[in-house]
Amino acid sequence: MPVINFSPYLVGAGNSVAVRSESWTWEQSALGSGSTIPGWSYGMTLQLQRSFAIDKRALRADTGLSDESIVRISAGWQSEGLRQQLRIGCVAPPVDVMLHSDDLCEVDLCLDLPSQDISGSVRIETVIALHKRGAGSSPFAARAIGSKLWSDVTDVGMEQNSSRIPVESRSFIENYPSLEQDAAWSVWTGPEWLSGNHSTGIRTFLNSEREALTAILASRKPGRLEVVLRSVLVHDIWRTIINRALDDDDFTDDAKYDKGTVGWSIKSTLTVRFPNQTLAQIRETRRSDLPAFERNFQDRHDFLKVL
Repeated sequence: MPVINFSPYLVGAGNSVAVRSESWTWEQSALGSGSTIPGWSYGMTLQLQRSFAIDKRALRADTGLSDESIVRISAGWQSEGLRQQLRIGCVAPPVDVMLHSDDLCEVDLCLDLPSQDISGSVRIETVIALHKRGAGSSPFAARAIGSKLWSDVTDVGMEQNSSRIPVESRSFIENYPSLEQDAAWSVWTGPEWLSGNHSTGIRTFLNSEREALTAILASRKPGRLEVVLRSVLVHDIWRTIINRALDDDDFTDDAKYDKGTVGWSIKSTLTVRFPNQTLAQIRETRRSDLPAFERNFQDRHDFLKVL
């Protein structure tokens, strides 16, 4: 376990052993900075845990706080969310540690990350802060409530740190006309979706009334059938958004898209699949020989190559 040193309110020895912490874990797998969540998707529930062992007497010596003081251990996360803004969330509840005895205190933190608000990566900050300054504390000890005694940061990628298209379940009976209610899924694109990242401008809705289908696609340990269905879904999503882009009058050769946006990804894909062709020429290829156009993208998406 890594030894934690306190800063800036150090009063005792520099090599403190007051607090020892484990790494954040997910499903018993340690998550250090640079780790990724394998198989992550927007429908997953991410419940992270972390353990601390606190030597109260050593902690008082390090910080100069008295035995009537209380420190608070908490954690929060931030990730790029809607329109590239940072979405911030906090652990609930934080854990308060009273320093009135000399025993070793073991603390467990739990952090729930809402996958639907995550894009690319998550930064988790763990903080030990002053919650109550007890009488008799050193004049050099922290005074303001919330003073940060120690913190660390863990950066976790969502499967190689790439934005992904959210897949969610929704009632088609409640949201679509009767002749559309037995469809398997639907791909939604929002306003200015080409200029946004994949996780904010696009949604794929699975028909929640098709329970067997949604259960297969949501499986955490996919078998052969699950892999086949996911191949079909991925191809259909990309076929849909590429066709929508080509049907969009604003999607032109002169249109500029930032790296990582949907428009940038589609333009990059079309450049590779149709080298030295303008968008007008690619549109003509689609119009004049749609089967060839479809075959091109089946190859691009490794369509059903699991078979």
